[in-house]
Amino acid sequence: MPAAVAFDATGRPTASLVKKIRKRYHDAVDIDWVVRERLEVVEEGGKRTVKHRAELSSPGSLQVGLEAALEEVLAKLPIPKLMQYQLADGWTTVGFVRPAHGLVVLHGSDVVPVRALGLDAGRSTFGHRFEAARAPVLLRSADSYEAQLREEGAVIAGFAERRAEIVRQLNAASAAENLAPVDDEALVDEVTALVERPNVLACEF
Repeated sequence: MPAAVAFDATGRPTASLVKKIRKRYHDAVDIDWVVRERLEVVEEGGKRTVKHRAELSSPGSLQVGLEAALEEVLAKLPIPKLMQYQLADGWTTVGFVRPAHGLVVLHGSDVVPVRALGLDAGRSTFGHRFEAARAPVLLRSADSYEAQLREEGAVIAGFAERRAEIVRQLNAASAAENLAPVDDEALVDEVTALVERPNVLACEF
């Protein structure tokens, strides 16, 4: 939730935040305790966002817990219309935004044998289709993910970093032409979600 929506001018939680907290916990929860112990305000792409952090007990092993969490996250993705496609066995149907071709699940340097969308987890992924230095990119560990994608795959993995780079290049290109970019935050977010490594071009017609 945006920090401006979560807190009022005095820093107190708004009705919107209180409603979200009570939905996540229960009506009698101590709101101040949740705000103090479980909420954190972070900067992402020039925006202040409130995030909830908590330790959850797993129903079993790391594999079981991750599979359950992944299944829950996939079910909650805001996809208005899923694409249905069959797996290689010719019988199993999977629903996702587009056919998924790979799944990476790492804990440190170890692959966690999770299965989702008909795929078995591994450490192999792909970077930019044309500019990657290596294909596939074999991830050494979870910690090396972003650096390897940048160096070997020519991809900026972090949304906030990609967005900031778009804004930086856009402002520079506009200033060089004595122009100002259109103020459209939603459009910048949309473009950020569409590109892997931003490169702003100045054109005219």
